[in-house]
Amino acid sequence: MTQYLMKKERDFENLQTALENYKATRFSISPFSLGHEKLLINEDLRNRKLSFVREKELTFFINNLEIISFPLRKYSGGFKLEYRDEKGRRIYPYYHHPDDLNMPLPAISSFRHVLDDLLLEIDFEGKIKLELEEINKINQDYWKLAK
Repeated sequence: MTQYLMKKERDFENLQTALENYKATRFSISPFSLGHEKLLINEDLRNRKLSFVREKELTFFINNLEIISFPLRKYSGGFKLEYRDEKGRRIYPYYHHPDDLNMPLPAISSFRHVLDDLLLEIDFEGKIKLELEEINKINQDYWKLAK
């Protein structure tokens, strides 16, 4: 699947940048081990505003109404950005670079993270542009949102 890793240290900066610059369309939470088979939250965000506050917990709001808080007891790694087609399917095969000319144009960009054993997904309309931030010692690429 075409999914790009982002550094944990930039999680909330990247998420805030996406919320300010791209149109969020869906917010969902499901048990990580069950995937989409059992959605706990599945909110259409069209004509609604998603926001968050990060203090000791990570709390999400839709139109200023609290939806869910994560105590962040199990919080490792950073967000991943996954590109999907117009039907919401993952783009295959894997494209190493988000600007690969052979990759179909994504219709959906999805922020994904497992927090406290729950899979959090926030979909955005269109392609969120990325730029390379770092290649670590084991040749793992880390990306950040392009300015």
